[in-house]
This record gives sequence, C-alpha cells and structure tokens, in this order.
Amino acid sequence: MHTSRMLSIFFLFFAALLSPVLSAPVARPEMVEGDLLEREPLAELSTSEVADTEKRNTHTGQGTWFYPGLGACGGTDGNNSPIIAISAKIWNGGKHCGKWVHIKNTKNKKTTKAKVVDECPGCGSGSLDMSPAVFKKLASQGLDEGVIPVSWTYQ
Repeated sequence: MHTSRMLSIFFLFFAALLSPVLSAPVARPEMVEGDLLEREPLAELSTSEVADTEKRNTHTGQGTWFYPGLGACGGTDGNNSPIIAISAKIWNGGKHCGKWVHIKNTKNKKTTKAKVVDECPGCGSGSLDMSPAVFKKLASQGLDEGVIPVSWTYQ
C-alpha cells in the first residue's frame, strides 16, 4: 500500500507540473491572435464576376428547332433570325434575354452564334430550341435531322 500511495503522490505532482503546459494555447503559424475577428467578411460577387463565371460554364444538351414568333423576351423574330430559346430550368425570369451564345454541334463540330429571345418549357437544362436558320448552320442534314447534340456557352 505504501508503494501505491507513493505512485499516487508522484502522479499528482507530475500532473501539477504538466497542467500549465497542457492548457496553454498552441500558436499556429497561419493564425495570429485575433485573426478571425479582424478579417473582412467575404464580399459578394459583382455582376461582372457572375457574368464571367457564366461565360466559362459550358452547357450540354440537345438542339431542336422551332418556328419563331413572339418570344418570351418580348420581341418578334422570323425563321431567318439567329435566335434560340433556353430551358425553363435556366430561364430565371428572362435574366438571359438578349445574351449571345456560342453553340457547337458536338457530333460534327460545326459552330455558330445566336441570341437568347425565348424560353423553352420542354427543353432539358442544357438543351436549346433554335430558329431554322441556326439549326441549319449546325445540322449536317438540315431541318430533317430534327435533334442534334450541342454544347454552348454565353459570350
């Protein structure tokens, strides 16, 4: 019993010596005292930064064609107009009206440009509905091809 008492006293003595060391804050080279409190909050992205991000995003889907008329953006276009309708999933209340896009047929590599003037409720999120003029520039077999694989980005 005498040995266990001595061990207990030794343990308490050793713990008392180490307690200031164990409870002391550890300095990290990447953090300075008060660092978290003094940092600026993250700024929101500016409109131009959001636009730049949109330009870098490549959308993919199916390309189809339609006979234009009065578009959801408010203008009237014809078959020869270089226009498209974008998916209702990215329509966002007409936020993209008037924006130009670069479109590529991913099968035959043909490309063209067109302007967003309408919404396509039946299109998948990356799909486009195109005027006959735009579709003909991309399709190998004209309007008879019906559906083509496309990728596109905002300009």
